[in-house]
Amino acid sequence: MPADRDESLRRRRLAAQRLVPETAAADAADAARAVLGIQAQDLRAAGLAVRVRVPGAVPSDLASTELVRTWTVRGTAHLLAADDLPWIDALTGPRNRRRFDALMKKRSNLETAEAIRPAALDLLAAGPLTRAELLERLDERGLPSLGPHSVNVLIPWLTSTGEVIGAADGSFRLADPPAAVDPDEALATLGRRYLEGYGPAGPEDLARWSGLPITLCRRALADVPGAEDAGEGLLVPAGAPAPEPPPALLLGAFDTSMLGWRDRDLLVRPSHGDRLLPGGGVIRAVVLASGRAAGTWKIEGSGRRRRVAFDWFARRPPASALAAEIAAVGEWLGLELEPAS
Repeated sequence: MPADRDESLRRRRLAAQRLVPETAAADAADAARAVLGIQAQDLRAAGLAVRVRVPGAVPSDLASTELVRTWTVRGTAHLLAADDLPWIDALTGPRNRRRFDALMKKRSNLETAEAIRPAALDLLAAGPLTRAELLERLDERGLPSLGPHSVNVLIPWLTSTGEVIGAADGSFRLADPPAAVDPDEALATLGRRYLEGYGPAGPEDLARWSGLPITLCRRALADVPGAEDAGEGLLVPAGAPAPEPPPALLLGAFDTSMLGWRDRDLLVRPSHGDRLLPGGGVIRAVVLASGRAAGTWKIEGSGRRRRVAFDWFARRPPASALAAEIAAVGEWLGLELEPAS
């Protein structure tokens, strides 16, 4: 692929991801809408994903009632704009219900989970609880234990029915199931919205990101209004911008810019891919230098004053831009950060 075309595709994807000032999101819910859900099994990382997409955002913005947390694409926890939940659930809900039922069965705990469901819903009806608090209250009532191998599945299993929904603070509450949406309408919405947040992209990219069958993904992208051919099977919304990316960005772990396509080659050189993936499904926090992965980062130490350690594998961003990002991350997390020596 010619270098100039690579650069155009990379810039368009970063713009679609709201990682450039020209396309920045208006607020946390807008950021979640833009990327069809911010991956949120790690809530601190989810907050950092909002930080880089919403100028002037503060952590308290995540408490917005417009945001909900539940399990959607790939059976993974995401922060969603609440008004996106019905159509996303129409596509992912049935698959996740089967997925989490199967996980309970595999652990020989589906009957136990069904037995404790009424009590769990009753407790959540009284007010929001974290998973640990819910398990403690169930134990206080003398309900049978799911054992160590199924407790991690309980909340995803409860949310898959739509009866329970989460928030960005890690709590869960009783909810009304999402309104029904026609699956064909939901699929058309998916195609249009995926291109807006991830284009240039093709059906194989959508299948990798969503976990949906490739046949559905081809249908979703087949008739997106105004979509333009970007070559090599890729589509892009008409008039998609391609501004210059910022000189430095510190992305949190699991950022959607590292997850949205069948490969990361436009943002991460293939030879550097294993530096982002230590195993166990983890995707490390990444430093982007002018839109390309230059290294990974992590916070070390304890207390308010801590260090940021970097593992560089490509050309570093300018020192002043990197220092500004370190300071911004520190402000977001309520820490005083400095680069590790």
